[in-house]
Amino acid sequence: MILGICNAPEVLEVMKIVKIVIQIIKIAVPIILIVYGMITYVRAIIDSDNDNLTKANKTIINMFIAAVAIFLVPTLVGTIFDIAAVSDNGVVDCFHNANKEGIINGYIERIESTFSKVDYNKAKKYIDNLDEDDPIKASYQKKISYYKEYVDIVSDIESLNSNNFSEKSKDIKNRISNITDPEVKKKIDKLYEDTIKDRKLNVSNYPISPSDSLYSDLNKLEGKSIADLLKENGSSVSELNEKIKNAVTVNGVGTREATVAAAMTLIGTLADYGYKLPYYWGGKYSSLGVDPKWGSNIGKSAESAGGHYYYYGGMDCSGFFDWAVSQGMQKGASNWWNDEPKIVLTGQTKAVCKIGDALSTDGHIALIVRIDNASKNYIIAEERNGLELSTIPFNGARYGNEQYYCESLSDKYSN
Repeated sequence: MILGICNAPEVLEVMKIVKIVIQIIKIAVPIILIVYGMITYVRAIIDSDNDNLTKANKTIINMFIAAVAIFLVPTLVGTIFDIAAVSDNGVVDCFHNANKEGIINGYIERIESTFSKVDYNKAKKYIDNLDEDDPIKASYQKKISYYKEYVDIVSDIESLNSNNFSEKSKDIKNRISNITDPEVKKKIDKLYEDTIKDRKLNVSNYPISPSDSLYSDLNKLEGKSIADLLKENGSSVSELNEKIKNAVTVNGVGTREATVAAAMTLIGTLADYGYKLPYYWGGKYSSLGVDPKWGSNIGKSAESAGGHYYYYGGMDCSGFFDWAVSQGMQKGASNWWNDEPKIVLTGQTKAVCKIGDALSTDGHIALIVRIDNASKNYIIAEERNGLELSTIPFNGARYGNEQYYCESLSDKYSN
């Protein structure tokens, strides 16, 4: 892989030093040899010894031949590389490229595929050190400035972790969507997906924060089915189902992260369109994916003094919890939490539950989607006043008169 080696800027930096050393040897060693031969010859003359003079003649001739040979070695090496380059049609001459311009080109070539900030900073340092009157400096400055935006995005992607994902992911996805170069956009989007997959972050790409602006002023999806809503926005139920499945698959079927990703994909997708799923008492959906009829009119109450009360398709609290866990497990079931012992939260100042577990009280159950140690709160997804995010303190006390318990699903998940 000579081509790859000679394109690597680190190799070129080493070769640049080698070139300097060779240049020193090329000049210094011949001079030393010639001087040594001359000293030997002068001594022989001073000694007036014919034998020594004969030996000195041979010595100075040998020193001269050696000096010429050493002086011509770099030229010979260059000729060999030129021949190799012609015959191999793609072999880059390391010695020819081992200069500032070659090193800069090496870093820029790598930036084009990795958008590495380390490579960017090294290339910029070389460019900044070019002489101001160097005609290539301005062109290199323009070229590298083109990659600044992409390098910054990738740098933010590489800094993602479970603590800052909800804060950074939305901004990163917006910046990726605004990239106009389709090839660059494809590369960075793949890097983003690979990063959150490797680190098992929330691949749904939606912030897990009740206060995020995405979830403010949402309307309940009432009178319009989710199928119609998706169609109006250029999507479909099958596309959303695939999106949920992909989120689960990337996080690992059967994991806690997969359940959270499924829940957040549903919540976030609807929020993108300005809606949240309505609450419907007794609402269940045991199949994988979403119910196309969610949100549509499914009946009305008997007439009373207040008129009719219409019902809209959706889920109740336990229906949503079961739906989310079923998506994470990729198998339909109900009452996932039913046989779990309750863990008392009263007096707790640290999280004793994990994401994917249930928080329950009489008549209600919620899914833990994030642990916020800073505020000592569980971030939950729940069907109560529509499907939304909220918080419950680590001690389980809510609204002054509700005390929640933790129901761990450790025997259900693979992690």
